[in-house]
Amino acid sequence: MKKYITNAFVIVSFLFATLVVQTIYTQSYIYAQSSEYHADQSWIIRWIDEKDEQILSKSEVIEEYADFNISVLRPNQGENIHLWLSSLNASSHVQYFQVNHTVEVSSAPNDEFISQQSYLANIGAVEAWDITNENTAIKIAIVDTGIDLHHPDLIDNLVEGINILDESVPPQDDNGHGTNVAGIVGASGNNVIGVSGILWNAQIMPIKALDEQGKGNETDLGEGIQYAVENGAQIVVLSLGLHSASPYLQEIVQYAENHGVLVVAASGNDGQHSIQYPAAYPTVLAVGGLYNDKTIPEKSNFGQEIDVVAPWKVYTTGLGGSYTYNVGTSMAAPQVAAAAALIWSQYPELEPAQIRNLIRQTAEDVYNSGWDEHTGYGLLRVDSALVEPAIEDIYEDNNSKDEAKPLQMDAMMTGALTGESDEDWFYLDSLYDGNLKFEFESTLTGEVDVVDVELIYHFNEEVSVYDLSQPISLPVKKDQKGYIQLRYKDQTNHDLLPYEFTSQFVIEADLYEDNDTQATAFVLPETGENILGTFHQDSDKDWYVLEVVQEGNLRIELSTDTNRMDPQLILQKPDGTSLFIDRGNAGEAEFYSGSVLPGKYYFQVQNYEEEGMESLPIIGNYLFQVTYLPTFVDANEPNDKAYQTTKLDLNIELNGVFDHGTDEDWFSFSIDETSDISIDLGQLPQDRNVTLSVLNSTQSLVFLTTNEGQTNINKQLEGLNAGTYYVKLASDQAFDYQMYSLKVTERNIDTIFTDIETHWAKEEIKELWEQGVVNGVDGRFLPNENITRAEAITMVVRAMELTGVEPTSSPFIDITNKYWAYEPILLANQAGLISGYTDGTFAPNDNLNRVEAAKIIANALDIEGVEGEIPFSDIPQGYWASGILTQLKLNGIISGYNDGTFRPENETSRAEFATLIYNLLLD
Repeated sequence: MKKYITNAFVIVSFLFATLVVQTIYTQSYIYAQSSEYHADQSWIIRWIDEKDEQILSKSEVIEEYADFNISVLRPNQGENIHLWLSSLNASSHVQYFQVNHTVEVSSAPNDEFISQQSYLANIGAVEAWDITNENTAIKIAIVDTGIDLHHPDLIDNLVEGINILDESVPPQDDNGHGTNVAGIVGASGNNVIGVSGILWNAQIMPIKALDEQGKGNETDLGEGIQYAVENGAQIVVLSLGLHSASPYLQEIVQYAENHGVLVVAASGNDGQHSIQYPAAYPTVLAVGGLYNDKTIPEKSNFGQEIDVVAPWKVYTTGLGGSYTYNVGTSMAAPQVAAAAALIWSQYPELEPAQIRNLIRQTAEDVYNSGWDEHTGYGLLRVDSALVEPAIEDIYEDNNSKDEAKPLQMDAMMTGALTGESDEDWFYLDSLYDGNLKFEFESTLTGEVDVVDVELIYHFNEEVSVYDLSQPISLPVKKDQKGYIQLRYKDQTNHDLLPYEFTSQFVIEADLYEDNDTQATAFVLPETGENILGTFHQDSDKDWYVLEVVQEGNLRIELSTDTNRMDPQLILQKPDGTSLFIDRGNAGEAEFYSGSVLPGKYYFQVQNYEEEGMESLPIIGNYLFQVTYLPTFVDANEPNDKAYQTTKLDLNIELNGVFDHGTDEDWFSFSIDETSDISIDLGQLPQDRNVTLSVLNSTQSLVFLTTNEGQTNINKQLEGLNAGTYYVKLASDQAFDYQMYSLKVTERNIDTIFTDIETHWAKEEIKELWEQGVVNGVDGRFLPNENITRAEAITMVVRAMELTGVEPTSSPFIDITNKYWAYEPILLANQAGLISGYTDGTFAPNDNLNRVEAAKIIANALDIEGVEGEIPFSDIPQGYWASGILTQLKLNGIISGYNDGTFRPENETSRAEFATLIYNLLLD
C-alpha cells in the first residue's frame, strides 16, 4: 500500500473508511439523496461480495480499491441519474453507497514560526489538518520536568496536573524539556503567535516527575503514570528512559494498558543497540528518531522493541514564553502521542493495542519494507493514520516461509487467521542465545478457542509443534533464523480469528554456570582467560577464581555490549580483604591493574542493584578479561655492558627481561668458519619498542633493527666471517612480566633439518635446500612422510625457476587465489607440467603416487616415452605410462624396487620425490 496519499485520495479514503467503521456490523444501505448533481459527480460503492454486473454496464469506473471491495462510479452519459441511483439502492450486491463529496483544503495555520516547523510536513501533519486538528475529548499526560504553565502558546491547552516532587507546588517546568515536549503535542494552532502543535486544541496534563537537572527516580515516574491514569488521561508521553529493566515500572505501564491508556516513550539517545525502558516494554509504543532527510541519527537507539520513528529535530516551545530547537527521540515521541490523539478523535472506540497497530500499519517505509530494528515499521504518517482503514492483519501476505515477516521480540503484535487455509509465518533473528517466551490469545473471546490453533516452529532443521492454550518457550540461537508458522489444527470449519501475541526473550545461561557462589567459582587457567558471560537470572552473581603461583601483575577489564548492564566487580584477595570496583556508569567498562602475591584470588561479577532491590535478567553479554603475568628474574644479569656479555651457545635458546627502562642486555657468540647465521628474538610485547644490534669484534655495527610492534625479530646474516660477534638488546620501556627468547643458529643442513642426519637421501635434500628448492616444518624435513600434489608441484616449479604467472582465473575449481600453492600450480599448468581431473579439480592435498610423480618429471624433461622392453615386472604392456617409465629408467631418472617392481600406485615420500627433483636438475 502506498504510504504517501494525494489530497484526492485522502478525501475519498477518509469518507469510505469512516463509513466502513459505521457499517461493518450491519447490512443497511445508504441512499444518497440530492436534488442537484453536477456532470462530474461520482459515487463510492462498497460491494458485499461480487460486483453487480448490471450496474457496471451502466456506469463509468473512476477508481477501484480492491483491498476494500470498493468502486468509485458515475452513470454513463445519457443514463437517468435517479433510475441509476434506484438500481444501486435495490441491488443485493451493494453494502452501501454515498456521494463522493467535494472537500476543500483548509487554511494552513497562521502561527508566526510555522515555517520553521519543517518536521510537520515530513509526518503528514499538514495534510492531516484537512481532516482534523484537535482532540479536546481526552487528556494527554506529559510526565517530565513539568510545563511552563504561563507560556502563551500552551496556557489555553493545559488542564490540572501535579508536581510529584512537591505536591504543594504547581508542576512548573524548571528545566525546559517538558515544555519542549508539550509544544510538539499541543501548542495552540492558528493563533498568530509562535508555533503550532500537532493538536491545535487539546487537554494537556502536566506531571512533574523530574527535577531541574532532568533527573528523577523510578518511584516518582511510576507515581506520575499512576496519577495520569487515575485522573482520566488516555495517553501518557514519556520522553525519558532508563537503561535497566524494573519489575515496578513494568507493572505500572501494564496497569496503564489494563485501564485503556496508551503509553508512548522515547527509545533513547545513546546510539546503542538497546531500546531504553519503559519504551522496551511490550505494551509501550517505542519511538526512535529520523533526520528530515530520512537518514538515521547515530545517537538514536535501535533494537527489537522499536515501533516507529519520527523527526529528530524540532522547533517548539521553551521556558519563559520562548521558542527553541531541540533534538532527540524525546522530541520524536510526542509527535506519535499527538498522532494517537488525532486518531482517537476519529475513532474513539479503538483500544490502545488497535491505536498502536494503526500507527504501525500506516508508517512510511524508510529503508526496508515492513519492520526493521533501525526504523521499526517506518516513519510516522499522521495523514495516513487518519484515512487508511485499520487492517486486521498488517503482516499479510505472509502465507509461506518465503514470505515470513520479522517478529519483534519483547513486543505485543496482532494478526489474524482469515480462514481455514490461511497460515501466518514469522521469523526470529537474535543477537544472543536464549529462549523466546510466547503467549497467544484470540481477541474474539468465546467465539474461537486458541486450542484450535497450533504453532509450528522450524529451527535448526527440526520441526516442533506446540499447543497454544498455554505459554510456550522457543529456543533461539545467535545468527540462526527460526521460523514460526501459525495455522488452524484441522484446517476445516474455521473463519476469521483475530489474535494477539506477546513475546519475551530470555537470555541463556553462559558456559561457566553453575558458578553462583564462591564455593562453585569457575577456575581460571593460570594465565587468565577471556570470559563471555550473561546475567540470565534475577540477581545473578558469577564467581571466578585464579590461583597465583608466583609474584606478578594482574590486569582486569570488565566490559559489556549493552547500556542495560552496569557491571560491577568484587576482588577478594588471599589475605581476606576485598576491593569493590565500580567506577563506570551503565554500559561503561571497569578496569583494575596491580601487583599480586601467591595465593587464590576470587572475582565476583554482578550487575548494579539498587539497595534492597534485585536486578532482573539482562539481554546482553559481559566480557571479563583476566590477564596474569608473572614477574620474572633475568638470570643473565649483570650483562648491561659489552664487557659483561653473556655467552650464547649456538642453537641454544636463552631468556631474559628488561627490568628497568634503560636496561641493555649484551650477548656474544663465536663462529669458527664463514657461516650463515640466523638470529631469532621472540616473545616481545607489542607495546614495547625493542632494538636488536649486531656488532663485530671491533664493536662496529653489522646490523640493526626494531620489532615495530611485532612480537618477534628474525634476521638471516649470510657469509659472516669467523670470529666473535655481539648482540645488544634494548627496550624503550621495562617489562618483567614475560621473558623474551633469544637464539642464534648456525645455518647448515644438520641444524636446518634434524631428522635427516642418517637418511639415505641426505645429500640430495641438502643440495636442494641450498638451492632453495625444498624446505621443512619446525626444523624437520619429514623425509618419510607422503608428499602432496601441491607440495610436489611447488618443488618442481622452484627447481625449474618458473616465474611470471599470467593473470587468469584458476583452471581448477578447488584452487583459489587464497590457497598457499596457488601461484606454483598456475605456473605448472601454464607450462604444461600438470592437468587436473575430469571433474575440474586438482585435489592439491591428495597424496602423490609414484606414477604421477614420474609423469610430472617426464613433462618437465619433455619426455614423451619410448617403446621397448619394460624394465619393471609389474608394468604390463599397454599400461598408459609404460613408455614414459621405460625412458625415465633408461635415463637413470627413476629406479624400481629390489624385486624388479615399480609399484606405480604406491604413494611417494618426500625424500623419494626430492631425489627425482635432484635427478631432474642433473639431467
